[in-house]
Amino acid sequence: MNNLEYFDNILESTFLCKGKNSLVMVEPAHDDKEEQRITIHPVDIEASDLKLYCFMKDPAHPEKLLPFFNSRTVEPNKAPKGLSRFCDYVLLVQRKDTLYVLLLELKRGEGHWESQLDASKVFFEYIVASADRIKDENNFSQFDKDSVVIRRIKIQEVGSNKRRTKPADIEIADLDGYNVCNLFRADKFLPIKYCRQA
Repeated sequence: MNNLEYFDNILESTFLCKGKNSLVMVEPAHDDKEEQRITIHPVDIEASDLKLYCFMKDPAHPEKLLPFFNSRTVEPNKAPKGLSRFCDYVLLVQRKDTLYVLLLELKRGEGHWESQLDASKVFFEYIVASADRIKDENNFSQFDKDSVVIRRIKIQEVGSNKRRTKPADIEIADLDGYNVCNLFRADKFLPIKYCRQA
């Protein structure tokens, strides 16, 4: 068993993307924006070493994502602001002995992307701590919490890159500990860029 298989056993499988859309992220149509579909291209990564989980909340049932948090939107006992924020997708990537947890927030405008990624990071730090706590009783004593790298990534579409002689699909900028992925072609995401030790 490797870290990816271990985490796959820990996370609820109803959030796992399966079938022909197992590596496709979808930002639903909203207001004047059309639906956006981004396919994950596993360049230099075996397909079996990737798992994509969708954690977009169902607005009608926000309690399903984080059922232990208060989801009331009105008084009395209204939930505190920001309590149930979460990123859209989580991509687990196993490369050699390292598991990369890519927290992915799709954005076509402004919004609370930092707080969504921060909330997800806190949750996955808890998952890592839980995995470490139960490793011996699950016959995976070789699990090392230091072999898990968490990256917070905002994915956004930007203008054309026609000036380039060899078009690049992705430009990466580090912004206060966050990775901002600017997609010039807003239909593909290459995780390999984020699966390297810092």
